[in-house]
Amino acid sequence: MTPYYLLAIVIQLIWGFTPSASKIVLTYLPVEAYSAIRYSFSGLLFLAVTRIRYRHFSTTLPLLPKLVGLGVLAYALDSLCTLYGLKIGGVLSFALASSLNALITSLLSIFFLKEAVRKGFYLALAISLGGGLLLFFGKAEVSSSSVAGLSLILIWLAYFFEALGFVFSKKFRQQIPLEEYLGVLQLSAGVFMWCLCLATGKFPSGILEMPARGWMALGFVCIFSCTLCYFALYWLLNFLEGHRLAFFDAFHTVSAAIFGVLLFGDLFNAKMIAGGFLLLFAVYLVLRSTRRSEIKFGAGLPVVDPCGRFD
Repeated sequence: MTPYYLLAIVIQLIWGFTPSASKIVLTYLPVEAYSAIRYSFSGLLFLAVTRIRYRHFSTTLPLLPKLVGLGVLAYALDSLCTLYGLKIGGVLSFALASSLNALITSLLSIFFLKEAVRKGFYLALAISLGGGLLLFFGKAEVSSSSVAGLSLILIWLAYFFEALGFVFSKKFRQQIPLEEYLGVLQLSAGVFMWCLCLATGKFPSGILEMPARGWMALGFVCIFSCTLCYFALYWLLNFLEGHRLAFFDAFHTVSAAIFGVLLFGDLFNAKMIAGGFLLLFAVYLVLRSTRRSEIKFGAGLPVVDPCGRFD
């Protein structure tokens, strides 16, 4: 296993705590305010790093509306669907719904980035779909089909929006550095969510009364989930194809499910466990189908210049 695959696994395992941390924060803050805070923090941090590292911004006026629109889709609307899906179905339901993110993101990568795939990939897709269905039916047994279905639809829609930002990053990063790309998109989402707070009156009025538990969870999401993990994941697109990288989300699914069970006592059954194993087996098939020449440093992939752009 290459260091890039190992990093992809570590990212998803850490990211698996995000649903649990978000559930803690949502006890004290409205969805809209929570989303506005986390993306404002990460967006401003990315832009500050861009300014320090590159001394200037590369985003042009014709490019800005495209990035803002993509940021609203990939982070603001994604966040609304994700967090309301989490509130409806709970942490474990969130984890189960995220199980098909690999399918959604990989198919968009193939369609928009024109990535070539081999037969083993489609077998992995079929197995991933079967694992997701098992997890869904398992959740329906321990709660209800309406809860499982509604949360599933919201999370799937959220991952579709998020996948757009993921796959289009290659196109836009030919013009701007990764830090600036993420900064503009996330700050656009943050501004959009603050406007939504103004329109709905859902401001973080209770943030000062939030206990240490809530502040720790909010800090984790702002620093790790929205900043470090996003940066590392998009950076890995320099070395791994998007449709392969998407399959590592299975580790996020399993990790998030475990946290949901341990921290909140979410119920699970044999179907959920079997679905988790199928998702991990799909990842194994994707790894196995990778030829040795493809996993060497930079082999057959774009060359990255010191500024983080693609050649």
